[in-house]
Amino acid sequence: MHRDQKIGTLCSDRGGEYEDEDFNCHLKANGTRHELTVHDSPQQNGRAECLNGTLVTCAIAMLLQAGLPKFLWAEAINHCVWVWNRTGTRALAGKTPVEAATGRRPDLRDLHEWGCRVWVKVEGRGKLDAKADEGHFVGYDAQSKGYRIYWPSKRHVSVEHNVVFMEEKGRTGEDTVLVEGEPVDFGTPNVSLTPPMHDASSRSSSTPAPFTSAPSSLRDDTAADSEGEHAATPHVPSSSSDIHPTVIPSSISVADDDLFVEDDAPKLAGRQHRETRPSEYVHHLQRGEGVASGLPISLFPGVSPTGGFAGMVEVVDDEDEGTTFWDDVRAQDVEHALATRVTDSHEPRNVTEARRGSDWSHWEAAMKTELGMIEKLGTWELVDRPSDANVVGSKWVFKIKRGADGEIIKYKARLVAQGFTQVPGIDYSDTFAPVAKLESIRALLAIAARNDWEIHQMDVKNAYLNGDLEETIFMEQPPGFTTPGAAEKVCHLFKTIYGLKQSSRRWYKKLCDAFLKLGFTRCSVDHGVFWKCVGKDILVIAASVDDLAIFSSALRLLESLKDELNKAFEMTDLGEISWLLGIEIRRDQKARTVALSQRAFIDTIVSRFNLENAKPLSTPLDPSFPLNKTQCPSTPRQYEEMRGVPFQEAIGSVMYAARRTRPDIAFSVTYLSQFMQNPGKAHWEGVKRVLRYLKGTREKWLVFGEKDSGLEGFSDADWASQEHRHSISGYVFLLDGGAVSWSAKKQPIVALSSTEAEYIAMMHAAKEAFWLDTLFRDIFGSPLTSPIPLNCDNQSAIALARDNAFHARTKHIDICYHFIREAVNAERITLPYCPTDDMAADIFYEMSRSPEG
Repeated sequence: MHRDQKIGTLCSDRGGEYEDEDFNCHLKANGTRHELTVHDSPQQNGRAECLNGTLVTCAIAMLLQAGLPKFLWAEAINHCVWVWNRTGTRALAGKTPVEAATGRRPDLRDLHEWGCRVWVKVEGRGKLDAKADEGHFVGYDAQSKGYRIYWPSKRHVSVEHNVVFMEEKGRTGEDTVLVEGEPVDFGTPNVSLTPPMHDASSRSSSTPAPFTSAPSSLRDDTAADSEGEHAATPHVPSSSSDIHPTVIPSSISVADDDLFVEDDAPKLAGRQHRETRPSEYVHHLQRGEGVASGLPISLFPGVSPTGGFAGMVEVVDDEDEGTTFWDDVRAQDVEHALATRVTDSHEPRNVTEARRGSDWSHWEAAMKTELGMIEKLGTWELVDRPSDANVVGSKWVFKIKRGADGEIIKYKARLVAQGFTQVPGIDYSDTFAPVAKLESIRALLAIAARNDWEIHQMDVKNAYLNGDLEETIFMEQPPGFTTPGAAEKVCHLFKTIYGLKQSSRRWYKKLCDAFLKLGFTRCSVDHGVFWKCVGKDILVIAASVDDLAIFSSALRLLESLKDELNKAFEMTDLGEISWLLGIEIRRDQKARTVALSQRAFIDTIVSRFNLENAKPLSTPLDPSFPLNKTQCPSTPRQYEEMRGVPFQEAIGSVMYAARRTRPDIAFSVTYLSQFMQNPGKAHWEGVKRVLRYLKGTREKWLVFGEKDSGLEGFSDADWASQEHRHSISGYVFLLDGGAVSWSAKKQPIVALSSTEAEYIAMMHAAKEAFWLDTLFRDIFGSPLTSPIPLNCDNQSAIALARDNAFHARTKHIDICYHFIREAVNAERITLPYCPTDDMAADIFYEMSRSPEG
């Protein structure tokens, strides 16, 4: 929109603010035509809705990053707009909106990290009182030269000017946090008292203030660490700076190929003696370094962000009725923990790093292989860059695939679209794609061991490239492989490519259609499992994206299926299964057993958190030292001591093991997860104890087939043993002696007795029993065990489930928990009594008993 020009057409939705009579009269008086979108059709006002979506996404990322409450969304949006107006745009030939409107470049030398901790000087305090209060920076005030500060204790925002920013990357050299094995130094903080700077138009030379001299080049880490605190009083520079803001999208790694570090910082114009040093936050952005809660995320080597949640998120059950300790943790804290994973330190982050490495030849070959497959499948064609369409970026992602013993199996290079720039409703719609549940995979492994079935594995090469795109998508050419003479052209995609929002769904549809054409039926309770009967023989496929685990009662059927799949897709036949989804699988066909382990993963995380030389332990929790929220940091020094400690990353790592092969630590992980929001030293020692327990029990295997006991369940609960007084439900279902499904869950209500707690726990276990029963009925046509025994060690709870006993004492129990009574009456479940000493489910709520017992 041009300034000082009449508006010809205004397009908006049908919000009440746009249909006001006075507003419409104003439009008519100025000759402006008002166009309205149809309800539920935001795409009809794409430009405005796209910007709104971008600002909201940015605000959400800022709130998550800072760990601030959601009601500050307006402050986050305002700051997003403030930054947006000071960011160069292609539409303005690289100029910022502020410069286009005022003719002056905005000065961003004192751009501060939104949400960072600050100390605000308070005047008029007594001699022995604290001279400053702690708050959080949430933006620049539009009506004054001050900062907007959020006070958590008061839950309100005020405007201040005497502010010390704590956004830098460390503490003093004497403050270190010991990770078992070696100390980690967090460096020395640099803080600033510099007030907000709006833009060149708001500057004044009437009140000059002293400035520290700006260096001619960006300081290195050593120089930054060697400096002490620096402070500056409010200042208003007289001329503009050439520094442009660096905008880092929330969904892309900060190590992207497009980010770079300039050798020299731009000289600042204006009076020579009135220069100021850009804040450390600006330095981080210019270096291309990610900052988490004011600290570089690379403090602990190998802990890095990913574009989405890792598989460990599945530790939280999908049941609506129940809750876990995770409900005590704010969503942003959970997402921060689960959005991190342990990566191989030898995996380059971009093409430049790959070229510098000693294994460049392997990465180059991997990239050429990827491009060869892309060309073979007709993934795109080069076209002129469209002027009216969104063009997504592209980057290379490198991964070293390792075996069970940590040996390198393959160098993989994947060309990935930067799907975070896609516009919902235009570039994509639905994105969900199911994968085989871990419970299904474990159950099928147990059935295969019992019946001596064949178990093989196949891998689909470049699976996503087989999906067909329904939308029109344009993408930048691959970094480092621009077509000579066509550098300005872009790729018009015909196939889904990794990174696009809809890729997983399109690939699943393609795979599902292929299975259905081959005569398979999709399982009704797990859409990642497909089965087919041929006479008395059966084929079952568990699909996890591009990994296919195939179970068959006849080898000839399995080989025939492999031939058919090779015709449909480019496949890799991995033979008999030995490694699936990071799980090592061993089989003894003579003994008819299958064993699962995550030894390699345990070794990796023990090494990552510097616990190789730590003493192994026999229990994951210390019963003599219970943890609670009184051990959480409450003073500035305690906060500083825990800042940067990778508690959340460690929880995510042990959760990954707990969800797959280690039910013995399920309660420990759930118990520790309640402190994710504000962990203290005691909680950090607790998660290290779990890691030391895993180290000492790395040779423990989850074994199926040792018994011929069929399917049986165990349900148990404590009563009001936790600080929050909610009981903990625990259940485990064993199939031929091996655990196929388990859960440790905080009950949603406070039970009034141990009988009520056990009764609620049985209800949750009964739901899982129904799901397993339906899985077996669907695939095999009959129940595996009928009725399913659900063992319980509380006679009163068993009596209550069998009939309406103790009516006067159970009037308050919600009707949903009586589901267990219906299951018993329908003879789908029986409730045998199990002595407490034989109860297998008590490891899901007890910290006093070793999982060995």
